[in-house]
Amino acid sequence: MKFSKTEWDIINNRLEVSDCIWDALTDFEDSADCLIKETWEELYKRCKELLALNPKDEVDMDDNLTAHIIWDCCDGSTFFFEMPDNMRARYTKAAYSLQRKLDVYIPLD
Repeated sequence: MKFSKTEWDIINNRLEVSDCIWDALTDFEDSADCLIKETWEELYKRCKELLALNPKDEVDMDDNLTAHIIWDCCDGSTFFFEMPDNMRARYTKAAYSLQRKLDVYIPLD
């Protein structure tokens, strides 16, 4: 799957806090409910690999770890929390596009 520059900006914002992604994907009372089976080190490495990508690079969404990381980057996004109004329209359009592509909710305020 490919992402536009503005979509990638939203995703990258969360990729920089891989510890939050780890918590969101693994913080369950029953470890069988965890969304991923990889270790912290594997998740951290994949986040760094994704951060090195450029917009329009192909992202392998068939890979379970990558797909869950990208999904959490949207679902756990704080990208819009303190965004100036003059930037909001452009990025809101990208957020709606991500929501359609990934079937995920992105908090816009």
